[in-house]
Amino acid sequence: MKTSCWILLFLFLSLCPLVAQKEDSRDSKGDLHLNLFLDFSLTGRNIGDASFSLLSSPGFPQGGEEDQGVSERGFSLNYGELVLSSTLDRHFEIATVLHLREDHLEIEEAWVRTKSLPAGFQVQVGKFLSSFGRTNSQHAHYWRFASRPLPASLVLGEEGLGEKGIRLSWTPPLPLSLQVGTELLNGENGASFASEGSATLERSPAPRLITAFLKGERRIGKVLCLYGLSWANGKERRETFDEGASLPYRGHSRLYGADITIRLDIDSDRYLSLTGEGLWRKRRGDLLESDGSLLPGSADQGGLFLETTWKFSRRWGVNGRWEEVVRNKAESGGRSLLLPKSLSAWRGSLEFLPTESFRLRLELLRDLSRFLSKERRPFTEIRLSLNVVAGGHRDHSH
Repeated sequence: MKTSCWILLFLFLSLCPLVAQKEDSRDSKGDLHLNLFLDFSLTGRNIGDASFSLLSSPGFPQGGEEDQGVSERGFSLNYGELVLSSTLDRHFEIATVLHLREDHLEIEEAWVRTKSLPAGFQVQVGKFLSSFGRTNSQHAHYWRFASRPLPASLVLGEEGLGEKGIRLSWTPPLPLSLQVGTELLNGENGASFASEGSATLERSPAPRLITAFLKGERRIGKVLCLYGLSWANGKERRETFDEGASLPYRGHSRLYGADITIRLDIDSDRYLSLTGEGLWRKRRGDLLESDGSLLPGSADQGGLFLETTWKFSRRWGVNGRWEEVVRNKAESGGRSLLLPKSLSAWRGSLEFLPTESFRLRLELLRDLSRFLSKERRPFTEIRLSLNVVAGGHRDHSH
């Protein structure tokens, strides 16, 4: 067993008695809450592991590189997640999310958040998942499928937009539930806001990324509607802009997002939901030639996904998702790059929850978004996964 696995096991076993002791107390002040999530799978696909590792999506050289650790067929420990949270007092709460892979342990989130600022304001400081969009702030155990939607994984990478920085949000005193906010972040996301340095390209200082978002919620009877708008603007520095031109690139990326979720609650166990989210990226900048002259570089890319869930009993549910990049246009040095106009995939899954702590999921993927040697290489994947949670509710997105 890897060293990181032993560290996670030690933390979990050593903190369990403390958590149990706290839960026996009626005073919730300072309670430490502990959740442990483990995800295992058995994967098969109709493409060899060596060929699969060479697949890419043209126009997105930095996106979608990881698929929760499943690069080879067979059995996999996809991830472990240890969540520690506490309400320090009536003014502050803290949380840390430790993410485990087989070969390393990393801090995915570690933040402090206020609880009692006046006029509906709230401040969060540390490392956290950005509130850009609907799905970005959700952890992997919350997803209905093994991977993020295709547009998000290509534009933001499979790990999403998780950054160190500060968030300011405001919930106005209105009859409807509404939240607006902004974030100032370092800008370390390699898919859209890279800050690579070289002999001819100086890294831009942090913070390099700012976001703004609006989120709303409205319930009418048994129908719940969630909606949001998001925007992000950050600097970008790369050693190369595209595979065909090995020239340093400096510029900025702007992201625009819109999302909506509609859920019909049939009863306490059954519901039907539909989620749609669109994501667009505009890149503008310059390629630096060796003589100091500048060439323009730009890209306009975007896509959307639609996901539906039908939980038809307390323990059974089915999910479906269509995802597609509908715009993939880029220019480098005044020439248009030959990129596929459409990249798409669709997924379906069947879920069974024998208990609140275990979830079994059978998932089918048909992927039309990957290329091998400049030719589209569709593949089909089937995955049987087991997700286990100890100490908390699996639908909590932290």
